[in-house]
Amino acid sequence: MIHEALLLAGGIANHDTDSALTAHRLIQYRGDVHLSVISSLCLTHTADDPRRWLTEAMRDAHTLRLGRRFRDAVTRAA
Repeated sequence: MIHEALLLAGGIANHDTDSALTAHRLIQYRGDVHLSVISSLCLTHTADDPRRWLTEAMRDAHTLRLGRRFRDAVTRAA
């Protein structure tokens, strides 16, 4: 988990989509849905097309049954 967190932080700090995407894939491989929501939201800031990552974050948020306030915050971030 530390490796994924470092990759994700590096992706955000350096605007490096490859690092953030690698972290996201490792997180999904582990099955950590909570951290997957966070990594998807981080990818919205580094990826060329944020729509895919917003959709994925919303899908995972629905899976986790996160409340309307979270979904509204994600929508506003879009």
